[in-house]
Amino acid sequence: MKKWIIGIVAAGLLVPSLLLSFGCAPAAPEIGGKIVIGLVGEVWRLDPQQGAIASETHFHVNMSEGLYMRRPDASLQPALATSYVVSADGMTYTFTLRKGVKFHPSPESGKSYDFTAADVKFSLERFISEDLGAMMRSHLLTIDYVEVKDDYTAIVHLNTPDPVLLSKMGSMNVGPILSKQYYDEVGEEGFNTHPVATGPYKFVEYVAGEKTVLEVFEDYWGDLPTIKTIEFKPIPETAMRIAGLKTGELDIIQQVPALQIADIEATPGLHVMASTTGPTNSITRFVAPPVPIRPMTARITSFA
Repeated sequence: MKKWIIGIVAAGLLVPSLLLSFGCAPAAPEIGGKIVIGLVGEVWRLDPQQGAIASETHFHVNMSEGLYMRRPDASLQPALATSYVVSADGMTYTFTLRKGVKFHPSPESGKSYDFTAADVKFSLERFISEDLGAMMRSHLLTIDYVEVKDDYTAIVHLNTPDPVLLSKMGSMNVGPILSKQYYDEVGEEGFNTHPVATGPYKFVEYVAGEKTVLEVFEDYWGDLPTIKTIEFKPIPETAMRIAGLKTGELDIIQQVPALQIADIEATPGLHVMASTTGPTNSITRFVAPPVPIRPMTARITSFA
């Protein structure tokens, strides 16, 4: 199996995001296997609205979603919203929401709550609140409040026109949608211990200093990934991450110094994905593969 490295290849540069899945792309993909990713740091904040650093974003982008997301070419595509209309004065965005979306099951009740406009109102207003103190909240401070018109229509009211609002919503860790019903069920502490969202992977386990584990959410509204389990391991030492990749303990690692690239590329089965586009957020999301590359497939995406 080919191994991959996601890393810094020059000062200030991160390689593009790597979206990988094992196997081909059948209509009903067989789900199985596990990959282990060596990150430079801990996934300190399990709450998708609290994350901002790269190590956390690799985790959050697989389990949570916003109203819109980015395609591999960085263009916007609908996610939990299917369409939107902007008012003539630019002060409101009316979103039509995707029907039939389920949140990950509650570990308390076992119930998977339905996604509705009430979740959009709760999530966006929570995200911009001073009480939460989300690291990325400044991106959405043009939002005044969210109105629930009906279960599948949410109207976002602004305090000033914001022509790039949708673009910002498509960025990672900006306004991910959470379940209001689940949050009300377990409270702040319970949510921080076991977050749920709508992404293709659900949270399974966190062991401080050792690992954070995700597993496929089989009721996901979109195409299912073919990798069943993703394990993120915090390994701050570069030499240890590279050694783990070479021994097969790790399948993907993050942040490789430029001086190490030649040695890695000379190792059979290892490959460095590099970017020369400038500073980026490096994001890994595992999806159903569009094109087979040996036993593994990849799609590349990068956001400034």
